[in-house]
Amino acid sequence: MNQHDSHAHDSLYLMDGNIVLIAPLTTGQHQIFRVHQSVLSKNSPVFKSMFMIPGVQEQEIEKYDGVPLVQLPDGAEEVESLLRVLYHESMLPFKRLDPNTPSSVKQVLTLANKYEIDHLRDRIVRHVEADWPQSLWQWDMLEMEILAMEETWYDEYENGHIDDYLPEPASAIRLARECNIPSILPAAFYHLSRLSIEDNRCNPRTSSINLGPGVPYRNSFYGNRTADWTILSSQDYICLLRGKAKLASITDRLFSASHVGSGEHSADVCSLSKELTLLEDIRETCRRSPDILDTLRRFLGTAAFTSQVCSACKLYIQTDLRRLRHSVWVEMPGYFGLT
Repeated sequence: MNQHDSHAHDSLYLMDGNIVLIAPLTTGQHQIFRVHQSVLSKNSPVFKSMFMIPGVQEQEIEKYDGVPLVQLPDGAEEVESLLRVLYHESMLPFKRLDPNTPSSVKQVLTLANKYEIDHLRDRIVRHVEADWPQSLWQWDMLEMEILAMEETWYDEYENGHIDDYLPEPASAIRLARECNIPSILPAAFYHLSRLSIEDNRCNPRTSSINLGPGVPYRNSFYGNRTADWTILSSQDYICLLRGKAKLASITDRLFSASHVGSGEHSADVCSLSKELTLLEDIRETCRRSPDILDTLRRFLGTAAFTSQVCSACKLYIQTDLRRLRHSVWVEMPGYFGLT
């Protein structure tokens, strides 16, 4: 190591430290960190083993400024991010629903995986998972929260974009792939499947659309969620297309068993032709919907078809809608080829 190309870190070169870490900068130079073996060993079994290599004589150990020196292959920025968190864990960049979370935590999470700092990895993963629900009821709760935000957002924040304050799926997928967080992939892929590729997060947000007489011109992304389509891999696009095709065909499973004519069916209230027309309308609406979970939820919550069918048929329809909605969520990893 050429010491003329190395520079001590301003705040992470601790004079009472007993180990020096050196990591490369993108400029070709090196950053020097002087820290404490006890802190690294306490948090990482990998570092602990590194410092306990048997058979190494004192005179054989490379030193810098009088203390043992360890050269790391990891980038200096990544090492700095990790050390800051180990010494000041409150510095983790956690902000709920922040679209920048994947890029903010990636450096720390990558080294937490490499050096087996499990408690740190677990904390980061829990935070990321909170933005990408693990159950259907959590998904519904988050969707209701976002809907409530959207209803008042543009009245309160004329120049703001709500999409800048909500999770972005492509970066979440990339983080999940690179840092082994498969648990967030189903929700991230499903959300991505609802979006138009025209709503690209990388496009400039300067054009406007006319929302009608008396309504101010607003940005073209008004009311739309976006994705950074440019960072998806070809394999992720294949997964996405596979999932969209599966979701479009899933309504074939709706109302597979004929309920008409059963003992509980009231022929006086609903006729065979009325029910079959209604069932086909529901199927077709779900088939064309980019968000089948939301469409099924709306049918479950609506009273639009109650006057067309008897109470027994209404119960049958709602039960089948609820069953399908649950199945979509449970089977979603398979739809996108994630299992």
